[in-house]
Amino acid sequence: MRVNPLYSQEKQLSVYGQLSGFRNKSLTNDLMIKSDIGLSLFNDFWISPFFGFSYLSAQQEDTTLENALPQPITLSTQNLNLQFSTLQTGIKIRLIEQDSNVWPIVQTTLQFGQAKATATQFILEEEPDLLRQEFRSETKESVIYPVFSLGIESTPFGSETVNLSVLLSYTILDVPEMADKIKTELPEDSGFTGDLSSIGLTLALKYTFLRKKEL
Repeated sequence: MRVNPLYSQEKQLSVYGQLSGFRNKSLTNDLMIKSDIGLSLFNDFWISPFFGFSYLSAQQEDTTLENALPQPITLSTQNLNLQFSTLQTGIKIRLIEQDSNVWPIVQTTLQFGQAKATATQFILEEEPDLLRQEFRSETKESVIYPVFSLGIESTPFGSETVNLSVLLSYTILDVPEMADKIKTELPEDSGFTGDLSSIGLTLALKYTFLRKKEL
């Protein structure tokens, strides 16, 4: 019986990339996008510690009617752009050793870095057709949040260097202080509460470029 080289006692050095989409109903655009890139160090078949860089973005847009007919119509559009630039560290664990090329995995990640919120209000007047910026505010704060994931990993076509993963991920992300500051600075309440905890789907790709046999 051929032994899968992934089971052998060796350490691996890998690069990885991840793309996640999260749903959050507190946002008018309820999709949050998160991308990750980094290194997986000193990993073996069972355990893969990793660290890297992560970027998460979300947007909210609210449009209100300022005037009614027969007066000229005035629309107020308020945009809230959220950006989270963080470092990440975590660990991936394979749960079962199998003869096939597919394994169940769990993954925990800790994100720490900076959050930035930019709020902008535009006024669109029908007569004349004019778009002007009325207000702009920017706030930043430090942020730490975890991400928990459960899914499957595979080595497509029996590859010894490429791993693909599909995971269901849950992020616990809450920035109430940032939400309070935005609320006090905006001329109108955006309805943003700061609670961005969400469930989503993660696609991951890992490429192993260095292997070292254990003595």
